[in-house]
Amino acid sequence: GDVAFSKSELELGGAVPLSQRAPGVSLGAGLRLGALCPLPLGFASTAAIAPSRLNDRFQLGGPTDVRGFKLGGLGPHDGPDAVGGDLFAAGSLNLLFPLPYRGPDSALRMQLFANAGRLVALK
Repeated sequence: GDVAFSKSELELGGAVPLSQRAPGVSLGAGLRLGALCPLPLGFASTAAIAPSRLNDRFQLGGPTDVRGFKLGGLGPHDGPDAVGGDLFAAGSLNLLFPLPYRGPDSALRMQLFANAGRLVALK
């Protein structure tokens, strides 16, 4: 092909109950990191490194990513169009608790959450 890159992602997440006296209440957190590093083509160490392509870049934003932003809403843009980025970090923190008058055995829960993220291009 005519493109070479290394692309990696790391995702960590977990949740813990807050106390035995408040059943059904838990605190959760998550962290996602990603990096796309363009590489030289071929085996020559002097080969030029081309910038990453739009379709290879990360997109950030949306209901399953960083809530409150439309899909691809974070990061570099060319006018209204998202062009993606080469490095990203996204984190979340949430508090789950039972609905009032439903109790901890109900499958329905209330959630308070905070999300943050950053997406940047290398070139």
